[in-house]
Amino acid sequence: MFYHERMRAMFQENTKKRGAGEIIGIIVIFILAILIVCTFVVYGIFRDANKAPSVFGHRIYLMNGDGMEPRIKQGSAVFIDEGAMPEAEGNVILCDIDGRLAVVGFDGSVQRKYIVKYDNAPAEQVWAVDEGDIIGRAISYDTALGAVIRFASSKTGMLVIVIVPCALLVIYEIVMLIISLKKGKTADDMELEEIETIDTADMNFNNANALDFGRMSDKPAE
Repeated sequence: MFYHERMRAMFQENTKKRGAGEIIGIIVIFILAILIVCTFVVYGIFRDANKAPSVFGHRIYLMNGDGMEPRIKQGSAVFIDEGAMPEAEGNVILCDIDGRLAVVGFDGSVQRKYIVKYDNAPAEQVWAVDEGDIIGRAISYDTALGAVIRFASSKTGMLVIVIVPCALLVIYEIVMLIISLKKGKTADDMELEEIETIDTADMNFNNANALDFGRMSDKPAE
């Protein structure tokens, strides 16, 4: 009876540990799946440096140069209010200059042309663009977000965010399998040891009974 109770307790303990390990594994896989999907989405959207994709109603453009420093740092994610025109000189806008997107400052208008230039460019280095070339007015920018997007949309980012976590997950599953096999072997060894102990005890008990019976048989009758 003691043997069965001990084996039942061991089984329940192993079941709890195995259940906890499976839950952790499912959570890790879920988080990894979300991370991989988000990485591929970001990579697909921002891999072309000459595009400003629309996200949640605003265009997002990554500053590839330092032409707007120190006001906007290189690599920043600039949020553009699409369709909004510049209201005053100094407004930052996103426009198409000769087929290339650029975040520049509005420097006034002349004969229905919008004069734009980079902040740190010489005064004479300006462009005259049409209203149709202006995509929108910048409303804010974020340097940290720009760094994250740039990293996630790079080959190094894909390697770190996708391949490395997958490799770690495989290693985790292998380790858990080895631990489970070792625990199963230990449980089998303990079960075999218990069986041998019980068999030895039964044998000693039977031998003792046989010896007592033999003594009783040899005892002369009165």
